[in-house]
Amino acid sequence: MLGGCSGPALTDYAERGPKLIPEVFFNGELSARGVVKDMSGEVIRTFDADISASWNDAGDVAEPGTMRWRGNTIHMNYVLRIAYGDGTLDVRMDDWMYLITPDTLINQTTMSKWGVDVGELVLVIQKK
Repeated sequence: MLGGCSGPALTDYAERGPKLIPEVFFNGELSARGVVKDMSGEVIRTFDADISASWNDAGDVAEPGTMRWRGNTIHMNYVLRIAYGDGTLDVRMDDWMYLITPDTLINQTTMSKWGVDVGELVLVIQKK
């Protein structure tokens, strides 16, 4: 009965395509469009971003995290340092990313602080 409450496992996506190779997709120029939701699910912000992706710099990651991938899916868990007021705030990010086409990825992220979910990020990332 408890198994029905758990989410999908990364291995569930092992045979799905297109195959996602992180160091290929996340290298070069990308664009991202998405929404930020608060803990009640209300959209509190929309955004568009241009990204120069590189494997050499992770300046906004506050502490080491994990990244695992299979098939067309990546699961990442890390702490992101974000601007907040006059300072910064460290927020745990739990990302699930799905490559839909060779150039389009959908990302769903649960954000938490002190073990409590505080919001969600949903975005589409495209290679330019």
